Amino acid sequence: MKKSRILAAIMTVVMAFSFTACGSGTKTSDANPLMWVVTDDEGGCLYLMGTIHMGDERIKELPERVTDVLDVCDYLAVEFDITETESDMASMIEEYQNFVYTDGTTIQDHVDSEVYEKAKTILEENGFYNAMMDYYMPIMWQQFVNQAYMQNSDLSVEYGADRGLIEYANNNDIEILDIESMSIQMDMLKAFSPELQEFLLSSVVATTSDMYNVSLNAMYEAWVTGDEKQLISIINSENDVSSSLLTEDAQELLDEYNEKMLTVRNENMALAAERYIEGGATVFLAVGAAHMFGDDGIIQLLENKGYTVEKW
Repeated sequence: MKKSRILAAIMTVVMAFSFTACGSGTKTSDANPLMWVVTDDEGGCLYLMGTIHMGDERIKELPERVTDVLDVCDYLAVEFDITETESDMASMIEEYQNFVYTDGTTIQDHVDSEVYEKAKTILEENGFYNAMMDYYMPIMWQQFVNQAYMQNSDLSVEYGADRGLIEYANNNDIEILDIESMSIQMDMLKAFSPELQEFLLSSVVATTSDMYNVSLNAMYEAWVTGDEKQLISIINSENDVSSSLLTEDAQELLDEYNEKMLTVRNENMALAAERYIEGGATVFLAVGAAHMFGDDGIIQLLENKGYTVEKW
């Protein structure tokens, strides 16, 4: 049980920092998110910011140091424009239909009965469950349990940094570039192996709403205060856990998760950053903070390509 609860905390970190949440900005000096400027030898320039997809009133509006940079940029590049996606309900329903079993089975045929019952109880207690949900794949149940826990949090997607950036850009005629799309992110989730889907669901139901939100608040505090050391420690925590607590099978599943959720996407985001720099426009690139750090993070990938990355 202890291992599963630790894993649940890990998944909280990665999801909140790396995956766009679907659900704006009094200026405050309390918010001091990390930012970087990327330059090349030919005068190309790109600004980087790692986001978190939930927040509180400390980022009800974006900090002035962020808007000052945005105001000199030609484009804002994000994972995808969540406000535009939210207005297209038909497309959202279509995407969710891709996670419905069509072979006559239900989730109960694909996960351990104890995991199913725990997840169902959590969803029922939070007003999320209905019988049709039994036809959804485990990865959707894991997402629903996350949402159930998050609705009990002091933090809200309404104050997510990505949402605030997008709304500021729309209000100030800054064009928005989508690096990914909702469809790409959904395809990634569907590509998770059945074993990984059950692993993620079993991990999140092994914890509680209170424990989940302790982790969520810890990472938000590190983000909003710009505590880079603490932020990196939280994001990299899975390495310490995996080396000491995970079974070989669990480690393989976690490796699959990190490869699909972070590594591949980091590479694509770094390639997008290169295109923006070479294109000559000034771009503010803002994606989940988990994508920034580590040997396969965007910062390191750009440095490996010869770009200079400096704190802003």
